[in-house]
This record gives sequence, C-alpha cells and structure tokens, in this order.
Amino acid sequence: RLTGTNGALIDAISYGAQSTDVSQGRLPDGGANSVAFPGSDSPEAPNHLLIAGIVINEVVPDLELFNAGASSVDISGWWLSDDPAALQKYQIPTTPPLASGAYWWVDGSQLPFQLRQDLGGVVILSHGGTNQTSAKFGPYDGHSYGTVPTSAGVNFVRLSALTFGAANAAPQVGPVVISEVQYHPPDLPGDNDDYEYIELANISGGVADLFLAGFPGIPWRLRDAVSFTFPPNTTLSDGERVLVLGFDPVTNAVALSNFLVVHGVPANVRLFGPYSGKLDNAGDSVELVEDRLAITTPGADYGKVPQILIDRVNFSDGLPWPSGADGLGPSLQRATLSAYGNEPTNWFANGATPGRANGTNAPPTVALSAPVDGAIIGFGPPITLAATVGDTDGAVGLVEFFADGIEVGFSFGPAFSIAWSNAPPGAHTLTARATDDRLGR
Repeated sequence: RLTGTNGALIDAISYGAQSTDVSQGRLPDGGANSVAFPGSDSPEAPNHLLIAGIVINEVVPDLELFNAGASSVDISGWWLSDDPAALQKYQIPTTPPLASGAYWWVDGSQLPFQLRQDLGGVVILSHGGTNQTSAKFGPYDGHSYGTVPTSAGVNFVRLSALTFGAANAAPQVGPVVISEVQYHPPDLPGDNDDYEYIELANISGGVADLFLAGFPGIPWRLRDAVSFTFPPNTTLSDGERVLVLGFDPVTNAVALSNFLVVHGVPANVRLFGPYSGKLDNAGDSVELVEDRLAITTPGADYGKVPQILIDRVNFSDGLPWPSGADGLGPSLQRATLSAYGNEPTNWFANGATPGRANGTNAPPTVALSAPVDGAIIGFGPPITLAATVGDTDGAVGLVEFFADGIEVGFSFGPAFSIAWSNAPPGAHTLTARATDDRLGR
C-alpha cells in the first residue's frame, strides 16, 4: 500500500505465493495487473518481460541475433539500442520471419549507435515496449563476444573467431588459465585459509606475459572473490604453473612451512601472495583480467580502465560442479586446460596437485604402531603414539593422532610420532589419520 501524508490510499498491490527468485510487478504499459518477471528482474529500472527464443548471439564489431526457439519469429520492426534509457535507436527493417536455428545480423557500420570497442557496453533488443533481452560485452581486442552454452547456463564471453551469420566459434581460452582452485581444504593444523590457493598455468606454447603487451608496468590481476595484482613485468615460461596464496609467502614463515609440507609443492614453483578476500566455501567466482590503458578522451568515461576478462571460474560446492572439493581434501582441478574454464564438467575433484600436472590421487594408508593393541601403560609419563604410513603415488605429509575421537597431536614426519601428555586414566581407543601430499586421506 502507498498512502499520502494524510493517510489517503494512492495505490495498492496484492500478491500471492511467489516462485523463488522470480519478481512480480506491473508492466510500463498502463495496465493494473501484476505479472511475474522470470529471468528479467529489474530493480531501479523499468519492468519488462524477457524475450523468449531470440537471443543476442554475437557482438562487436557487428551484431547478430539467433533464434534458439522451436518456431519462426517475425523480428521486423523490433528495436536495437546501446542505452537502456533510449531503446528505440535502430529498427530492424522488414525481413522474412527468422526460422528456428537461423541467424540475422547487421554490420556495425549500419547502426546509428556505436558498439563501444574501447570500454565495452551493452546491447538491448526490445519490442512492444514491454519485452526485452540484453547482453553485456567487454572491450574489443580482435575477439567478438558471444553466447557459450554450459551445463550451468549460458555465458557471454570472448570468442576465438568472428562468426557473424553462422554458429559461434569456441570461446577464447588462454594464453594463461586458472588451472586449479583449493577453496575449502580439510581441517589441518593452523589456519585453514592458509592452505587455500589458486593455480595459474601457461598453455600458450611459449613465454606468457602477465601484463598488458608492451606495458610491463600494467600487470594482470585476479578479481572478484579475491583480489591480487601480479608484480610488474611478471612472465611465465612455457608450461609453467604458479600459485597465488592467501598469506604472504615471504613474511609468514610458519604458514609457508605448513603449506609446503602438507602440499608437497615442488621447489621450483613460484608462490605469490597475499591476495585479499576469501574463497567462499559455498562457491564463488575467480577472474583473471588484463587492465588496458585508461580512457583519455574527455568526457564521462575519462580515466576509466578497460578490462579484458582472460579467464573465469564461477565454481560452486554442488552440482554440476564436483562436490568432492568441499572440505574433503581434493581441490578443483581443470580436466583439459585448453577447454573452457567456466564449464563445470571440465573440472574434477580427486586429490590436489599445486604446482604439478593435474591428476587423480590414491589415498594413503596408516596404521598405529605404538602403543600396541591392548597395551597397559602406567599412569603419569607421556605416552608415545607412533604410526607407519604408505602412499603408492606420492608421500604422506601429515599424521594426526586421536584418543577417543579427539585429536591429541599431529606430526609432519618424517618419523610420525608424538608424546601424549596428561592422558587421563582409564581405557582409551587410539587412532591415526594420514594426509598425503595431494590431501588424500
């Protein structure tokens, strides 16, 4: 209910049960009825219905529509624009109905508005004053932007080739990719966040610069869930993998020691950090971006920095993403480095391989060797707990000891034993748990 200062009713709306994540409201056509807006919620903007079937399929330097629906659609008279506040900029001329699976496209030079290549922008398709769909795109660097279907939805990203009037090319991948994400390690000694990491891999076949070409002082960076800017003039050798950590590997010696021992990181792997922010255990987005030269044209955009999205992983702890990476030990590992990174089926959770080639893991074995089963020990002196371990495809880096299910100590080896002090009198059940260098247990 909306009332005036005198309490008089100005307007009112009634609504019943609502669907999750589907807003309701009135259309800007003067009608009084409330309608649902599935997929087109628009806070602080005019309400609209989502256009069904017809999608903005590829943009920059030209503009392409695609009929993803099952029936032909007459798009004659529909409008294209780059401004949500001025939808009627280019009217599609009379054209035969667009058949299912067919494409319609217009050369960018024929549009009365400019598809911004320096900063990126938005394209809006509308008709009838109430129906819209839109697509956002980034700066143009020779790659068009287009739809990429995934098992979790449709992305709109840089493509590997211009394909106006035909099926979209594969998404652009590389030269450097996010190859592994450890967002929720198991319970380990110290701060668990110190065992998280993001791994990048160079798949270019040569040296890859982590900075804008020709400008070593404008480095690439990670953004979204975490924020980290690489040092100026950083390069990766062919096939090199590097790790970005949540702590400073130069100043935090304790966290570094624990990380290296638990993960078994090869000595030649470079470590960067700390990043700010945190990888959410329920899911998050990690993006690798290239900053470009700031806009120098006088106007509202002066000083803005265009950003090219190089790679993105918008992971989750549930399907279709592998759930095994959620606190059980394994990291998220990219199955095929040259395949699209934001496709959940291109990731698996089986072991953790920071700084090494991605692969699966065989869990370790562990057996309590001291005290022997049934031993009777006098009260008072510390009791030695020891374990023997085995690992067929790596090495054990940690053994934790438990008395009646409660941890009483841990050892990083190489001789896995502890002294249990102040053990209470009585019978106890002693167990041990081993963690290998791929976080298998």
